[in-house]
Amino acid sequence: SAALTFLQLVTAVTQVFGSSAMPNVTSAWTKGNKDELKKSIETVIRLTMLFTFPMALGMMALSFPIMGLVYNDPLITDVGGRILLIMGVTTIFGAASTPVCSMLQGIGRVDLPMKLYTVCMAVKIGITWMFVSVPEINVQGATVGSMITYAIMTIVGMYLLIKYSKIKPDLFGTTVKPLIGAIASAASAFGTYHLMESIIGSIAVSLAVAIFVAVIVYIAVLLILRAFTATELKFLPKGEKIAKTLEKLGLIR
Repeated sequence: SAALTFLQLVTAVTQVFGSSAMPNVTSAWTKGNKDELKKSIETVIRLTMLFTFPMALGMMALSFPIMGLVYNDPLITDVGGRILLIMGVTTIFGAASTPVCSMLQGIGRVDLPMKLYTVCMAVKIGITWMFVSVPEINVQGATVGSMITYAIMTIVGMYLLIKYSKIKPDLFGTTVKPLIGAIASAASAFGTYHLMESIIGSIAVSLAVAIFVAVIVYIAVLLILRAFTATELKFLPKGEKIAKTLEKLGLIR
């Protein structure tokens, strides 16, 4: 339950992207404008991945210190830290599944998400029962079940979206570039935390510094890779001003 709180934090953010996707995707679909539909789908996927990857990989890199700082309980830190490590992967698929299902509804296939949820629920129950009953795995089996279930939901949902919308999004630009930035960010967070912790011995200060460094590294890598556009930045608070500044500097397209 302690680890699940962090999963819900990430999915709460991506649910906003799923809700905002509906009007644009539906409008482009009803007008039969494939270029606008492709752009809308890619924008939602890119924004989802831009937020999901760094948070998920960051949780994996700092799972034990995060649990130790928030709950201050050795047992929760030990068990919850291991669960949060696996849950980092679950978070990626869990956060991505909501916008994908929202876009399926946007193209008029409101039946598909419900069918997908029903099948995945049965898979989740079966896998959880199978793994949790093994003493060596125990409660971590529930996390494995969630990871597999959300992975199926996202991958199959994406396949159905491509199939029925007849749109093939640019997965390299929307997924791979944010992933590269997130890997660099998580690695820097991991290294910074352990360096700071060995020097000052404070979990709170070490985590704060590690997260700050990770954010800087992530933004820097994304700018180098030109991973986002002015359109996506405008979804953020004061995004228009940020977009104009970065456009003048030639850092975004």
